[in-house]
Amino acid sequence: MIDKIKVALKYHHRKLELDDFKEQNIEVNTLGNGENHLIYLASVNDKKFVFRISFREELESALKKEFEILKKLPSGFGPKPFVFDESKKIIPNSFMIQSFVSGKKIKKWTKHLLRIHAKQLAFLHSKNITEKKENLYDVFIKRANFSKNNQPEVVEDDKLIEDIFIRLNELFSNNKQIFEKQKHSYLIHADLHDDNILVEDDKLYYIDWEEARYGDNALDVATLLWFIKLDDDNYKTYLNTYLDSLKDEDLEKRMFLWLLYKDFSLLLHKKWQSLEPETRAIKSDEDYDKTIKAIINRLERRMDSFSKL
Repeated sequence: MIDKIKVALKYHHRKLELDDFKEQNIEVNTLGNGENHLIYLASVNDKKFVFRISFREELESALKKEFEILKKLPSGFGPKPFVFDESKKIIPNSFMIQSFVSGKKIKKWTKHLLRIHAKQLAFLHSKNITEKKENLYDVFIKRANFSKNNQPEVVEDDKLIEDIFIRLNELFSNNKQIFEKQKHSYLIHADLHDDNILVEDDKLYYIDWEEARYGDNALDVATLLWFIKLDDDNYKTYLNTYLDSLKDEDLEKRMFLWLLYKDFSLLLHKKWQSLEPETRAIKSDEDYDKTIKAIINRLERRMDSFSKL
C-alpha cells in the first residue's frame, strides 16, 4: 500500500500544491485503522498529508460525503481536503487526501478553552445553514426500532429497558415541538468528543468528520458534556458563551434531550455487548451490570434535570 500511496502523491502532486515535488522526498507511515478506513501519514518535504482509504465499497459514498463537508468548513477548523479519488486506478479503493492537523488532546478543560470551543462552534453553525430540519424523536424511534428488528435479544423480556423506553418515548414525543419549530439545520460535526478536538497555540481544531451532516446544532454543543463532567460554573460559562454568539432559546432543552438519547443508545449497546462479551466487546472482562446500572442512574438524573428546565 505504501508504494501505491507514493504513486498517488506523484499523480496528484499539483492538487496537493506540491509544485516542487520530488519522489525521493516522500515518507509514508501507518497512522492506524479507523472504524471504516485505513489511515496513513505521508510527508513530502515539510508538508504532511493524511490518506484515508475505505475498507469496503459500501463506505466509499460516506467518504465522498465527508470530503464535500470538509470543503465547506471555515478555514482553520479542521483538515483541508485536497483530493477524493474514486477511480481505483492507483489504489483499489476510494481514498481521500487531506492535510495533517497538528495539535494535542486537551487534558483539562479550563474556562478559557471552553469559551474558545463554544465560540468556534457558534461560528461554524452560523456559516452553513439549510432548511432541512432534524427531529430527535424520529432519531430516537429509529434507534429503538433498530434494536427491536436487528438485535431483539437486547430488548426482549427486559422490563427495565422497556420501562426506560416508555418514559423516554413520552418525553421525546411531548417535546417534538421544540425541534419542529426550529427554522434551520446547521452544519454539525456530530461526534465532537474530546478525542476529536486538538489544541495548538490557543486554537482548537476538529478532526474526524465522518459523522458530519446538516442537523441540530444542540448535538454539537451537548456532545462534549456527554464525555466530560463540568461543574455548574464551567457549564454556565460554556453554554452562555455559545448563546452570546448564536441566539437559540431552546438550546439547553434540546441539549439535554440529545444527552438522554446518547445515554439510551449506549444502554442498548452495552446490553448487546453483555450478552456475548467475548465476540462483541473490546474489553470482555467489563463489569456490564455495573456499567448498565451507571447508565440508568445517569438517565434518571438527566430526566430529573430536564424536568426542572
